[in-house]
Amino acid sequence: MEPCLPIEPAWPKSRKTRQARAVWGDRVVTIGGDAPVRVQTMTNTDTVDPIGTAIQVKELAIAGSELVRITV
Repeated sequence: MEPCLPIEPAWPKSRKTRQARAVWGDRVVTIGGDAPVRVQTMTNTDTVDPIGTAIQVKELAIAGSELVRITV
């Protein structure tokens, strides 16, 4: 019987990505490139309800989301 040989880990190779910035007021969040991983999410409210969407964005920010995406 042949000896067991170690198997190399199959880690996915990272692609080099461009860095983008989301800026609002004096706040800047960098995304991609060598930036740290960001906590982001999306709203699931009806965007016809701007008050409900704004409330959900505030709750997500309080919960720790650094970036909230809204689609229409």
